[in-house]
Amino acid sequence: MRRAFLGLLLVAGSAGAQTTRPAASLGPRYTDTLNGFSLRPPAGTDRIRQSASQRLVVWVRRDAATKAIRWTLEIDRVRSKPSKEPLNAYAKALAARLGKVAHFDIASTRIGVVAGKPAIHFRGVWRGAFKLWRRQIWVRTSPSEHLVLNIFGSPSAEAEMDAIATAVAGTLKLFDPAAALKQRREALRLGAAMLDKVTEKRLREILDEQTQYFTISLKGKTIGFLKITESMATVKQTVGLSVVRAGSLTVPKQSRKLIHEKLFASPDRSVERWRRAVMDGQGPAAAMALQEGIKHNDMILVHRSGPNTPRTTRSRKVPAPMLEVYLPQAFGGLLPRLTGAAKAGTSHGFAMYNDVSDGFDLRTLRVVGAEKIAAGGRTVPASHLTDQMAPDAPRADLWVDAKGGLIRMKTPDGLTIERAARALVIRRFAAELLELDKLAAWVPPDAKPVKRPTKRPRP
Repeated sequence: MRRAFLGLLLVAGSAGAQTTRPAASLGPRYTDTLNGFSLRPPAGTDRIRQSASQRLVVWVRRDAATKAIRWTLEIDRVRSKPSKEPLNAYAKALAARLGKVAHFDIASTRIGVVAGKPAIHFRGVWRGAFKLWRRQIWVRTSPSEHLVLNIFGSPSAEAEMDAIATAVAGTLKLFDPAAALKQRREALRLGAAMLDKVTEKRLREILDEQTQYFTISLKGKTIGFLKITESMATVKQTVGLSVVRAGSLTVPKQSRKLIHEKLFASPDRSVERWRRAVMDGQGPAAAMALQEGIKHNDMILVHRSGPNTPRTTRSRKVPAPMLEVYLPQAFGGLLPRLTGAAKAGTSHGFAMYNDVSDGFDLRTLRVVGAEKIAAGGRTVPASHLTDQMAPDAPRADLWVDAKGGLIRMKTPDGLTIERAARALVIRRFAAELLELDKLAAWVPPDAKPVKRPTKRPRP
């Protein structure tokens, strides 16, 4: 669905992660299509996305009791001048350089093979502000480039980290990212062409005039719902799409979360607004977080406030190359309707602002093909799509009807969002719906409804 609700769903999906698993227990395969590698990271870790050119991705293991970081695993890409030295000589020179530049006192060096490529294994101690045990595995992917698995943490966890590094390295697969880069360029071209055709008339044609209801389940157990309303509205004389979303999510062993959002975007995407309130918990102890975002042309301004934190404001400029594929949040749920009856295998790419990282993600919607699925006690025709919010994010599977309306969405973590009858949601979540009405007061509307134009009778 949309980024904010997906953020809550990711919390739900990680609810089963434990930090007490065996040291070398691994999670689902992670694939970086643009950098040409995949591997299985350690289970029970938190993944931290990186935007640096050298550091590609990071996983951290936290202490179950204190939540302090126990150790960190990084995947880095290091480029250098091609060398014709034998690998043993190269490893010796590299060890000397790491000791001098990176304060890495290397105790042992071993030459081996990882993913079918020559690899150098370093073990030792990093001596900086404090002492950390470290292991690095330098996998030579080309004469001028290495993919480096770098794990470091408390010396007391040396055996655990060593086992983790060995296990992860054993799952590493390398591939040529050229095909993925070509597909991305084509997806962005199609995404830009689609957005260029969005008009007020087109939005009126595809919006759903009926409030939509969905249930959210985790591994077969219902844990929440979504309520979505779409309309045309105006903000300061600008006509655009208005989307109001409200929902509840209760993950086992976690506090209940309520969310209410109001989103707006003009057809040409030059004007965008979003307002969001999230209530975590119930009663007097409930914590409230508020966010307001404004986009005008290529500038984004975001205001935030949260429990026991002062209000913050930050600005972000949309890079010029991204403007033609910039996707407002209000358009996110309409993508299957906007793309229309695209052929199987077709992908559309878009740039979306990530208010958590304060950066931009490449979102890709791909058509898999026509299928028949069971829904509402009967078999119905559907179009199967995949929706990936970023290149390193898991792919969600979507099934939509002939008009592009969502029937069902599934994520790899066992989460399902499914179209539901209004009466069912009201009966099951009556208390939450009443509380969401109160939460809506924290998100005052600034968009005014616009009536659908009526045709004048001919004289």
